[in-house]
Amino acid sequence: MFSISRLLQLDPPPDILPHLMKITGAEAFRNRDVDRVQGLRALDPYTVEIRLTEPHMPFLTALGMYQTSILPQKPCRIHPLDLPDIRWEPGRSGL
Repeated sequence: MFSISRLLQLDPPPDILPHLMKITGAEAFRNRDVDRVQGLRALDPYTVEIRLTEPHMPFLTALGMYQTSILPQKPCRIHPLDLPDIRWEPGRSGL
């Protein structure tokens, strides 16, 4: 969750910061009160869970912007055709 965490601490802040601040624990992380964002969790190498403090539909648009691409902290080489399918599962708990 390095890429989203990094955006939360940029100065000057990115334009999408108000949307990212809806992530649980984002404010405490931005203020450097904690060392990780409570609402960000990698479930496995291909699945992330993002918990928001409240429903915020524009968050999905913000998540689709190039700045919020979810990348590992260590550089990697991935061919675009090797990426897993991304699915929206509206019936899943927590969404």
